[in-house]
Amino acid sequence: MNQMLTTFLRSFRTPILPQPGACRGSSHRLTAGTMTLAGVLLFVPALSVFAGVGDSTRITRIVPSAASINRDPQIHLNRIVWEGINTTTGSANIYSYNNGWVENISNHGDYISYPPQISGTNIVWAQDGGGDDDIYFYNGGSVTNLSNNYGGHDSEPQIDGTNVVWRGNSSGNWDIYLHDGTGVTNLSDDSGFNQTPQIDGTNVVWRGNADGNYDIYLHDGVSVTNLSDNSANNYGARISGTNVVWRSDANGNNDIYLYDGTSVTNLSDNTIPGAESPNNTMTHISGTNVVWSSNADGDYDIYLYDGTDTINLS
Repeated sequence: MNQMLTTFLRSFRTPILPQPGACRGSSHRLTAGTMTLAGVLLFVPALSVFAGVGDSTRITRIVPSAASINRDPQIHLNRIVWEGINTTTGSANIYSYNNGWVENISNHGDYISYPPQISGTNIVWAQDGGGDDDIYFYNGGSVTNLSNNYGGHDSEPQIDGTNVVWRGNSSGNWDIYLHDGTGVTNLSDDSGFNQTPQIDGTNVVWRGNADGNYDIYLHDGVSVTNLSDNSANNYGARISGTNVVWRSDANGNNDIYLYDGTSVTNLSDNTIPGAESPNNTMTHISGTNVVWSSNADGDYDIYLYDGTDTINLS
């Protein structure tokens, strides 16, 4: 029994790797055995691209973090990215794990890089370059400053393929910008306060108050449409293709609304004030399927709209 326990514990040993910020511009190979990612625990199947071929499942850690804060991991297939903060210098870099290698891809001095987003091999993040915040894009080989303006502040980047969207105030207002792989376009271009962009392909949705209240706007690759177009508070927009879902108190309740490319439908249609969960990140969409949390029946349940009906799953 003692021998079996010793063998089990040894299986969770991790290689000692340089701390974030210690070796900027270098890559570090993770050796065979259990790996670590900045204090982030992953459950990895034995046949996973991370673990290789094996005969059991295991908990995997990926980059020891003795003097660092490592957070906000994002994953796409077998690539993982995260923000690593050096607590000694205060700098923050972006790290990427892929096929056994951990790389510092932001590779800067004592600046601050904010949590990244990933799509395929493409990674995007906001970075304080000393005086302003810009949007940086990594294509698997090199890093490009997409916003590249001085004095402006750019934040909240989202990515789909090579298309990157963010909000910035280089125009004097907070607008929504899109880089389509070629150039940058100001999608909102108004005097309002625009925020929280989301992207799917060339379709971009965001929240803005150009019309006096916070509405949900959609850029479909050609033009901008005010989807909510009411005097209420609209927020928490998510997008899948041309389908957009958001929350609104237009009827006096916090309801879930869906734009299906043609018209807007109230999916929840509650009569209980404050019935929907106040956490708008709990509303998500994939195709015509929408899921959210609600206490419409007295306690918090999970609801699914499947394109036809609304179902209480829990």
